[in-house]
Amino acid sequence: MVLLWGEYGLLLGLPGVAVTLPAFRMEISCSLRLAKKEPLIQIQSSFLEEGQLVLRDSTGVGFFQSLLFPYQDVLTHFRQEGYDLILTVTKNLPPDLGMGSSSALFAGVQVFLFSFLCTAPPLEAPPFFARLREGIHRWQGSGSGYDAVLQIAAQEDSHSRMWQYCWRSNASQPTFSRLPSSSETPLSYGTILKTGVYAETKAALQKFAQKDAVSFAQAQGALAHRFLQDPRPDSLIDLVREAQHLQEQQGLLPDIPFLQHLRAAHVPFKSLGAGFGDCVWSPWPATALQAFQENIVTEILLS
Repeated sequence: MVLLWGEYGLLLGLPGVAVTLPAFRMEISCSLRLAKKEPLIQIQSSFLEEGQLVLRDSTGVGFFQSLLFPYQDVLTHFRQEGYDLILTVTKNLPPDLGMGSSSALFAGVQVFLFSFLCTAPPLEAPPFFARLREGIHRWQGSGSGYDAVLQIAAQEDSHSRMWQYCWRSNASQPTFSRLPSSSETPLSYGTILKTGVYAETKAALQKFAQKDAVSFAQAQGALAHRFLQDPRPDSLIDLVREAQHLQEQQGLLPDIPFLQHLRAAHVPFKSLGAGFGDCVWSPWPATALQAFQENIVTEILLS
């Protein structure tokens, strides 16, 4: 999942533009098993310390507790019936890419738990969005839910897609749609480059809230609006330079050698997502970024 435009504008209910990248898909399995002792919740992942985490309850304020908290009714039912809940991450992205791993986990697990409450598809059921937003806000304090919602919407896609997304504060659910294709030939919408720096979304949102948040978010939303008026690849460079300037003014870009090298080479770039994203996106194609070959994650090719 990559957000190109309007990451903070989304928090004001303004439209944003995101790209789903199926090659960077997380895979998780959720299952129940009869408990041998007191029922518990077990999360298994190679990225966890000791490979797993065991929760006796889900009422804390950590990431997994926040993920599960909106489903206390379902989890209570599992415990009463004597079941362990086993969540296994079978495929994950390296955490230092910051390309939506946590949101994918939020999305996959909440879809599984919602299936015990409702037979309707989650993206057609307002109660699903209410629980999703509750979990996100419990963990981050705020959030638009774009990354989790679009990962669900795109789960059957085998091609990279561009989406428009908006969730107004007074709406029970977001509006989202795939932007129409513009060409039968794949077009380059730039390249994702890894920085090797970990940045936590929760901390970034707190930092953002301490500054002139509304005007900054509105400026980002305006860039998204301009792109939606002219979504061609050759319209990107000026927009990215403006976005980069906004992010530098807001203090959201870390002072690290890699970004200094991009600036010295006059490569335009912007971060991905509210939490800096651990990657940056440049509108230049991969062929123009060979000096940074070891940092290239993928080129965004859309048709």
